[in-house]
Amino acid sequence: MATKKLETLVSLGVMLATSLLLAACAELPSAGPTTNQIETRWDPNWIFYEVKVNSLTLPYLTLAREARFPDIFERLRYRPSLALRPGDSVALTIFETGGPSLFSNPTAVPLQTPSNSPYVPPQSSATTIAPQIIEPNGTVNVPFAGAVVVAGKTPLQASNFIAQSLSKETRNPQVVVTLVNNVADTASVGGDVNRAGPFPLSLRGERLLDAIDYAGGVKYPLSEMDIRLIRRHTAATVPLQAIINDPNENVVIEPNDEIVAIHNPKTFTVLGATTRVAQYNFDTPTVTLAEAVARAGGPTDVAGNPAGVYVFRREPTPLAASILQTVAAGPDAVTNFGQPAQSVPLVGPTTLMVYRVDMNTADGYFLAQKIQVHDKDIIVITDAVGTQLLKLTTIARGFSGILFDLGAGGIIN
Repeated sequence: MATKKLETLVSLGVMLATSLLLAACAELPSAGPTTNQIETRWDPNWIFYEVKVNSLTLPYLTLAREARFPDIFERLRYRPSLALRPGDSVALTIFETGGPSLFSNPTAVPLQTPSNSPYVPPQSSATTIAPQIIEPNGTVNVPFAGAVVVAGKTPLQASNFIAQSLSKETRNPQVVVTLVNNVADTASVGGDVNRAGPFPLSLRGERLLDAIDYAGGVKYPLSEMDIRLIRRHTAATVPLQAIINDPNENVVIEPNDEIVAIHNPKTFTVLGATTRVAQYNFDTPTVTLAEAVARAGGPTDVAGNPAGVYVFRREPTPLAASILQTVAAGPDAVTNFGQPAQSVPLVGPTTLMVYRVDMNTADGYFLAQKIQVHDKDIIVITDAVGTQLLKLTTIARGFSGILFDLGAGGIIN
């Protein structure tokens, strides 16, 4: 009987030791990686750089950088003009003074003079020609003058030119050219606006926000909207909030521009040892790292490691190069797969960057309060190193509980 009990104890002991050994060798379930796992594991197909945030790198991370319109959109600014263009619709009114009228069915326009005046004004008549569209070659048809080029001229210049063309046919002609419909000076507004359609341009020089107002505003919160401007062979997309914040982005609209409002909520994701792992909308124009961590409930008491808070981001390569060059002269090393960052050239439009913030210190909280979160950032709160040991201890206590229950039940006595 004693031998059988001894065999049972030995079996349980072997089972316990084997389980602990397997648990120690294998990766136990965890809320997130540890700092060591992030900084030592790598794949040569993924080139990224880890930077510890400090006073040197902080200035690069405090701006909520947004996309901007190409410089050419503002540098080659459109100058509004009254010049007529093919496609415009114009009406002509021709006044004739003295002699028979050149046009049929004239309308007499008597000139009022004092009754005691010895001057008797000549009889005047006015004829209105129905609106007509300026032809692709820039001409309109004027009776007795034929096709007259008016494109490129203002209405006043066109009036004088037509009057000169008619001067050989009638006495002292006076012409008034009226712009009825200006289809050339229009842009279109579409997408997620309340009233899409063509947008007329005036001499005032309308800008993007004018177009949005004309379209009845956007359908979603400003922080969730992008504005795409298509001009000739160039297109660019800028957040609506950036256009509101920076007057330089509120560019002047040109004829034939296409403006599209796009619903594009800005989000960031919080993963790892935190209370609420989720994707979050910005909801406000800017979000700091401290606010993002707070929204997720912060590091958990049991597993979270405040000293290892990471921000994963794609940075424009020129900016990444500036950050790496700045940090190279500082006390904190920049690593790329365990090698000096300078050993790998930066290529491509963007560079993968990993920023680490130590929130176990007072400086870390001040840094986190300044760092701006960007759209599609991934924030990872790492597991504490002792978390694995705690889980091993929990497994061991589970087996010891089995032994206790066996003893209490009289199986091992």
